[in-house]
Amino acid sequence: MKKIIPVLLALLVVLLFAKLNYVTTLLSGTVPLQDFDAYYRLVAEIRAGSNPYQSQHMQTLGPPLVFTYYLPFSIFEIETARQLTTGINLLAGFAVCYLISKKYFGKKLNAFLLLSVLLFSAFSTRFSLEMGQPNLVLTLLVTLLVTNKKTFAKSALIALLVSFKTYFVVLVLAFFKKERKVVILSGSLTLMIGLLYLPFIRVEWYDFFLRNKTGNFFAEQTLKSLDYYNQTIFMSVARLGLIKFALIIQTLSSLLLLAVTVFTGSLPLAVLSSVLISPVVWQHYFVIFFPIYFYVFHKVLRDSKLLALWLISLLLWWLEFSSLHQADMGVFNRLLASHYLISGLLLFWVVFKVGGTQKKPS
Repeated sequence: MKKIIPVLLALLVVLLFAKLNYVTTLLSGTVPLQDFDAYYRLVAEIRAGSNPYQSQHMQTLGPPLVFTYYLPFSIFEIETARQLTTGINLLAGFAVCYLISKKYFGKKLNAFLLLSVLLFSAFSTRFSLEMGQPNLVLTLLVTLLVTNKKTFAKSALIALLVSFKTYFVVLVLAFFKKERKVVILSGSLTLMIGLLYLPFIRVEWYDFFLRNKTGNFFAEQTLKSLDYYNQTIFMSVARLGLIKFALIIQTLSSLLLLAVTVFTGSLPLAVLSSVLISPVVWQHYFVIFFPIYFYVFHKVLRDSKLLALWLISLLLWWLEFSSLHQADMGVFNRLLASHYLISGLLLFWVVFKVGGTQKKPS
């Protein structure tokens, strides 16, 4: 029986990818990847010396350093670049499952296969792949970060994460109390990455970004639909009909999450806070939470109430309700449309209750 279970699970993985036939299509390189293609064109303009923030076909809210992930792909034709980014993300996803199974489940094949099914069947993962976002790569870096104890390794991983997605700057808050070497070293490495890319990314673009783009984060927003893809605290509050109070609630909530992160020195909480308080949060961002669920898995098994919250959070993280894109603005739909944010907040509470504090290295 023990030999049959891995075979059945392996078959389930194969059937999953057979059903998710878009993976094969994506690997062909012929299908547009909306976000990746836009960044690919933007990088071409960067290499030609054009200001990426004055592009006609795309407006990005991130600082110039966010282009670092996409620049290496620009040396390839678009079809090859799509194949590469999809393949890299798929491999990163399997690497995440392997590392989690090795760390928390004794490197058991059954665990690896189950984790693979859970990760790749989740909508946030599928959505990320279809958009060409590097979220599975980021998830791999987060997994390596929360399972690593070496100062330089943690610093290097944080530098990479911050370079790819600025909201990960929150990660350094987990080290302010006990490991300030990580704060200093990760900041230095991030600066080095920025200097390395200076031949492509001009200093004046940073100035342009600070002067002209940072205000977009706080621009007045209106609610015309459920805007299901948007999972910011601001939009989730606005959906409930409290748009006048959305900005202040986002601000106060963000300060509370940051304060808890600093007080506990918890790296998993810092990962969650990075996404939850971001002024831009799309559904595909939530794949990054995957390793945090299993960081606390064995701990929640000791408490039935926390286990129930963990399961609810995981279910809300995994599910997707496509009908909400055209749904009416009823009270239940308004609440349900924020289920990814709710899953993150529940997970934050669970991690906080079980204790995710960082121990000072000896």
